[in-house]
Amino acid sequence: MIITCPECDTRYTVKAAAFTAPGRKVRCKNCGNAWFQAPPDDAPKSVEPAPEPDPPVTAPDVKPSAQPDPPEAQSEEEPEAPAPVITRPRPVDEAPAIDPAEFTRPPAATAFDPTPKKSRGALLGWGALVAFVLVFAGALAAFRGDVVRLWPATASVYQAVGLPVIIQGMEFRQVMYEQANENGLTVLSIRGEIVNVADERGPVPRVRVALRDQDGQELYHYFFAIPEAELDAGATAEFVTRLSSPPEAARDLVLRFVEPGEFVSPEQPPQDG
Repeated sequence: MIITCPECDTRYTVKAAAFTAPGRKVRCKNCGNAWFQAPPDDAPKSVEPAPEPDPPVTAPDVKPSAQPDPPEAQSEEEPEAPAPVITRPRPVDEAPAIDPAEFTRPPAATAFDPTPKKSRGALLGWGALVAFVLVFAGALAAFRGDVVRLWPATASVYQAVGLPVIIQGMEFRQVMYEQANENGLTVLSIRGEIVNVADERGPVPRVRVALRDQDGQELYHYFFAIPEAELDAGATAEFVTRLSSPPEAARDLVLRFVEPGEFVSPEQPPQDG
């Protein structure tokens, strides 16, 4: 049977035969409290007088697994009565014993890397993107002539960023101009050379002439074509173009080749070859 100290609730397992009617006095070894313990309900009734009390008997020390060693109950009954047998108390919710050998060693700690992996990946991604943009921009600048041939509208973009484009491998050289009075009219003469700087024979595009004032504003423009429709690689063709009655405020002129797809006015000034 199990008896419980009413003072500290320490429980002890004893033999029921040690507690005959009407019961006996026991002492808690944990807190020293003494109380009268009645026999279990199913114990046989005895009409014999209660035996003389025995001197207190101290049970051997027992150490419980989940709490401090509870003292064994001491009996104050007479020696004639058998001493209660105290067994190791065991709480109802006591957890089962765990074998230390069943524990597994935690994995070894790895070295701490202060750089987050996501941040490192993002930096690599941005670096690759910047490198790609630089390579792509360099290719556009180096092969701008080919780009303009495939996409003529890009010629104005190259011109705006300070990268002039040699249309179809041609360029101007030795350009000069002068004004003269002929029959009471002012005549502007422009002469120069067109050179094929490409490695193969190519067509010669039409030329656009723009007259500007001292502030750089365009006052007038016109187009002309040289007699040679094509030039061999490295070949040179001379040209002369004349314009009667140019704007009086004209102070500068700009020559460039007509971009592919650019609208050209059919009106042209007289030409001298």
